[in-house]
Amino acid sequence: MLVFLGVVAWSPARGQVQADARVADARVADARVADARVADAIAAMEQEWSGEYAEYWGLELGEVEIQVEEIAAKLTELEQVTGQKGAVLWLMSKPDALNLALTTPDTLAVSRDIPAANANALMQTMREFQREVSQPRNLNSDRYLGAASRLYDWMIAPLAEILRRDGIDLLLICGGNGLRSFPFAALYDQANQQFLVEQFSLAQIPAFNLLNTAAHRLDQATVLAMGASEFQEQAPLPGVETELANIPSRWRDRAFLNSEFTQRRLRRERRACNCDIVHLATHADFNAGTPQDSYIQFFRDRLELDDIERFAWDDPPVELVVLSACETAAGNAEAELGFAGLIVKSGARSALASLWYISDLGTVGVMGEFYHALQTAPTKAVALQQAQLAMLRGQVAIADRQLQTRAGAIDLDPVILTQTQNGQTFTHPFYWAAYTLIGNAW
Repeated sequence: MLVFLGVVAWSPARGQVQADARVADARVADARVADARVADAIAAMEQEWSGEYAEYWGLELGEVEIQVEEIAAKLTELEQVTGQKGAVLWLMSKPDALNLALTTPDTLAVSRDIPAANANALMQTMREFQREVSQPRNLNSDRYLGAASRLYDWMIAPLAEILRRDGIDLLLICGGNGLRSFPFAALYDQANQQFLVEQFSLAQIPAFNLLNTAAHRLDQATVLAMGASEFQEQAPLPGVETELANIPSRWRDRAFLNSEFTQRRLRRERRACNCDIVHLATHADFNAGTPQDSYIQFFRDRLELDDIERFAWDDPPVELVVLSACETAAGNAEAELGFAGLIVKSGARSALASLWYISDLGTVGVMGEFYHALQTAPTKAVALQQAQLAMLRGQVAIADRQLQTRAGAIDLDPVILTQTQNGQTFTHPFYWAAYTLIGNAW
């Protein structure tokens, strides 16, 4: 109950305006007071999950305790720099319910328990969803919409009014076991007939306290582009040469392909250029087991993820590592710690990687649109969102033996052309939902 005492020396109408303003101010103040129970739970999740990454990667991260007030203040600071208002959504699967916790610059700590999304129901629905969107045999089906809608109703809808009221543009998703490598962009709001990527730009984070949150525009970035189109023991990637060639030339001097794609060359060129973006167009697998079981494929050998820190991508910081042909063991806790924890080990501020391999044409389309958007987007997350929306809305298509994009037509390798037909579009989530921004969204 709000009570105001005092003498108002103005007209009744003006007095009412002032009273209304005071009530509004009081409501804002109330929203800025964190629910202590929820705030403590968020701090506990941050510590627990940071510890899980430290144990998996064998790192000494120390105990870093972060409060929701600090998170809200950082989000406000980043909004002032980028114009994008962010929120952090934590998801924890428990045996009897899915727990949601949210922090925005205006709402410090709220929580919801969703009993319908108990661990068994949640995992079953997630597996159904991923199976439907990640398999090319389902490209002519929209059966994924049922599971996508249920997951939206469980994960997003309970907090949707707060997100709308607080004017959120960017959603940072921090998940526990089973929720660290998931195509959130394709969750579906049945009521408004929108995918989540149509409502927010998105990034997945290992924990907020593990982020380097500095904002850095990449419209003038330098790019080190490397990759392989042929391998001794793995399937070829015939679209790689086209993919690398269509990174805007003002950002890169040349691309290093096939026999030039070696670990030694990567270290040397990175030291020489101090590039903001390292783009690796090659197979990268995140598997169950230890970090040694996951790898990035070079032309002749593999880099085990446990050795990725040898590239010193934190000195000076690489703003973005792009791995354009990844696959992840969906639902495996260890594989997820490798995928979502890539930035923790590598020292890079963020990574753009795929949860499954989407095809040569799809990769060329997403990457071309991403770099096109990056020239004007205020953040990396917005650039990815714009690329995914271009695919979803049919703005990337095959016509006249070329890939038509917003940036112009891309000539295609004859081998790739045999895999497609005139008029093909890439609107199905298979082509765009796999790509995930991990870490720093700004």
